[in-house]
Amino acid sequence: MMISKTLMIALASTTLLLSGCVAAPVLIGAGAGAGAMMVSEDRRPQAQIAQDDASNTRIQALFAQQNLNGEPNRIRYTVYNGIVLLVGQVPNDAARALAHQAAQSAAGIKNVINELTVGNTIGASTIASDSYLSSKVRSKLASTRDFKSSHLTIVVENGSVYLMGLMTKEEQRIAIAVTRDVDGVKRVVRIMEDWGA
Repeated sequence: MMISKTLMIALASTTLLLSGCVAAPVLIGAGAGAGAMMVSEDRRPQAQIAQDDASNTRIQALFAQQNLNGEPNRIRYTVYNGIVLLVGQVPNDAARALAHQAAQSAAGIKNVINELTVGNTIGASTIASDSYLSSKVRSKLASTRDFKSSHLTIVVENGSVYLMGLMTKEEQRIAIAVTRDVDGVKRVVRIMEDWGA
């Protein structure tokens, strides 16, 4: 019975990951202590974390008002330190511009990086490949000596890896070099901001 419960939990987790609905980092084997550690290692001030969360909620509402959630659109967004990253696919340039405008209008947003592509949505196999690629990048960065991968937000879309976070110049250099070296990475996009300069 224990094996079937574990299998059901694993399948449910995989389904959420493959659906592209999980925007937050996945913590394997993390309890309350590990989650608290992740928050304490976030270099953003608490007020900025709260603002980013509020902006995220507002963008979700704005996208719903503009009918940007769901078919024929596949839009994912990440808010970090007042910067919104938009990735996914939309059917036309008008939808791409509308998503950009909606994200930019949310309170607390300083900049929108619009990486939406016009065309058909990617399929389940590409989404699964992106999920696997994300785990490979995270694993490689986590095992890199003298590098704190918890300071980095990683978004993968159609083989492109987007790196967001507040990082020193040396941390940025390491993150880019290590990510480029992971098999399957088509492109690395640096959205990191300087920290401690």
